Amino acid sequence: MKIYINYKNIFIILLVIIVVIISFNARSLYYRYFTIYGTYYDAYNLKIPKPQDIIKELYKIGPLGEGETYTILMYNQEDLEEVRRADIWEKITDNNYEQLKERISKYQDHVISTWDKDPFKEYPFPIEEDNLYYLKLKEDNSWLLATLKEDKIYIIEEAW
Repeated sequence: MKIYINYKNIFIILLVIIVVIISFNARSLYYRYFTIYGTYYDAYNLKIPKPQDIIKELYKIGPLGEGETYTILMYNQEDLEEVRRADIWEKITDNNYEQLKERISKYQDHVISTWDKDPFKEYPFPIEEDNLYYLKLKEDNSWLLATLKEDKIYIIEEAW
């Protein structure tokens, strides 16, 4: 007795299984590697949910990833609570206020002189005591500063 194997059916079944596996992972891969908030997680360990809206006020990145960004992420109430619960945030206090203010001022001066654009007129970067912030410095002198105010996360980044 000979057993006939229908390779065409086996191929189709395997193809369907592969497509299902890929489609389940495609969305998370897209968010992780092809969105601005995904790159913040990848580069600076800033893990935040998908925002309701994104304002890219300044996005000047070179071919090697160097440059400056100023992004505002807007959240609905439910996702905002998830953002606030993340254990990444520190409170702006008297001890760190001046240091953060100086970093922002240097960044703003650099952006305005380099790009002939002042995104901070229309969207000022909020740095106020008792606000929450996240600062991540990297060995190559790249850094990211995020502040949380109301329903928005304001993020400035200088990458080298």
